[in-house]
Amino acid sequence: MDAFLPPYEPRQVLDPADPVSIGAMVGPEAFEEVRYLAHLRQLDALERIPSLAEAFAEAVGRPSGGLLHAYRTADAETIVVALGSVLGTIKDAVDARREAGERIGVVGITAFRPFPVMRAGRSLGCPARRGRREGLQHRLRRCAFDRRRDGDPRGPGSLRTVIAGLGGRPITRRSLEVMLVAAGQDQLPPLTFLDLDHAIVERERGRMTRTRRSGPSAENILATSDRRVADWLRSPYDDTSGALLYQVGSFAAGNRLLDDDQRSVQADPNRSNSLDSGHRACQGCGEALGARYALDAAMRATHGQLVAVNATGCLEVFSTPYPETSWRIPWLHSSSATRRPLPLGWRLR
Repeated sequence: MDAFLPPYEPRQVLDPADPVSIGAMVGPEAFEEVRYLAHLRQLDALERIPSLAEAFAEAVGRPSGGLLHAYRTADAETIVVALGSVLGTIKDAVDARREAGERIGVVGITAFRPFPVMRAGRSLGCPARRGRREGLQHRLRRCAFDRRRDGDPRGPGSLRTVIAGLGGRPITRRSLEVMLVAAGQDQLPPLTFLDLDHAIVERERGRMTRTRRSGPSAENILATSDRRVADWLRSPYDDTSGALLYQVGSFAAGNRLLDDDQRSVQADPNRSNSLDSGHRACQGCGEALGARYALDAAMRATHGQLVAVNATGCLEVFSTPYPETSWRIPWLHSSSATRRPLPLGWRLR
């Protein structure tokens, strides 16, 4: 690994003793140019990722990374395109359907940004047209049209979208196999929500139609379905819960009702204040308060040796409007897709 990687020479150093904010939200006077530079780096990465993956495999003796990986697609009549940890379960489902005589494969997207449209199109038997830039779905639909027009013996093919795993719901092999069988028989709708309970949805739609103030849909669904989570649906002042919940933030009345040893760090004058005042969040913003609570706990656990990575979102925007920052610890902005692997490359001074 040391022979494969170049010597580590950081362009910027994250030092808790000298905190800086990297990747803050820039204003309109430079935002377009900054985003264009990021676009150019993405295009450069599309060219470099395949060669780096080959060099890694040669040096280490095992494959890793790359733009995408195809699995049992050589003779496949149905190909699933997916990314992330669900690929392992999809491969198991593909193997099971193969044993049943169905020709199914999967293309696993390894690089989401930049998205490998050209490589994915070739893996799905749909090469690009000269001089045209197309998204993957547009290219596949165009290929289907061309095959239908030209009488291609493979048939026009069809494109289906399946949404699964929302909110962390498990994606099971059984559900995937049912979906793959339907796809192979051309019985899959253009848009499918895997394992969606249509009865629950229709019941809630009826409730919303009958009652103007029908209440929060999520609570209604949980309270009337087999997936109820009664403990956290109870009111904090419900006598049946056996407990009262106090608000224990800074100078809150609930905090003063507690004994000194039970009061939260938010009322401690010596708190770290890693996310300081002056940001542009709304008064009482839950995200700002939640971030401060998490940072307080992390600062105590790490004895102040903490660096924050912040994916794109409200917290990033309201806390770092360039050239201002409300962070008093080293802070780095990332995309949503890279917020987990990004800290792996950090080294503190």
